[in-house]
Amino acid sequence: MPKASVTIAASAPGFGAHGSLSSTTVTTGVYGTYDVSYLAPDAAGAVLLTATASGSPSSSSTAFATTPGNVAAGGAGSGTPNLTLSAAGGTGGAGVVQYSADPVSAPGPKGTTGYFDAGLSAGSTFQSVTIHDCGLAGPERAFWWNGSAWAAVSPQSFASGCLTIGPLLASGTSTTIAQMGGTPFSVSTAPSQLAAGDVLTFRPVPV
Repeated sequence: MPKASVTIAASAPGFGAHGSLSSTTVTTGVYGTYDVSYLAPDAAGAVLLTATASGSPSSSSTAFATTPGNVAAGGAGSGTPNLTLSAAGGTGGAGVVQYSADPVSAPGPKGTTGYFDAGLSAGSTFQSVTIHDCGLAGPERAFWWNGSAWAAVSPQSFASGCLTIGPLLASGTSTTIAQMGGTPFSVSTAPSQLAAGDVLTFRPVPV
């Protein structure tokens, strides 16, 4: 669950020449939220924004904001090298957080091996979002916290050690872009019930 009185350290490497942050240290309020604003420069370009929570279950956090177009957060060279969120078809920012413990009050589904958080900044206009969680040992399945329970994400697929969530759209997917304001996910190895939109492939077995 979101926690109150947690210190958040925010940074934008080289931001002195590429805009400015309203504060580099903030504390979460009673509802576990905080606000840091970034004033962008007049020139086009990109800046890496990082927020790290002290004493929280998150092991790392990273976000990437860009000018109108596509946006990506995480991936190689970031604090979350195996976790990437890509958003396309609009403007705004995106962020991912890798947790070392359950971020909500309810345990994840049976067989849960990890937790992460993914979200878009307020006012984002992206039309699709895709999340990749790689470096996994075996077939895994993703669930998202809908506010009261862990629900299977659809669409999703697993191949070559990577779990792919999405593309998530504005409508027609079990988790939509509108729900990406900061959404906890869990990853599980246990088999589960099928979700709407899942596809089963059957192959004949010689006898």
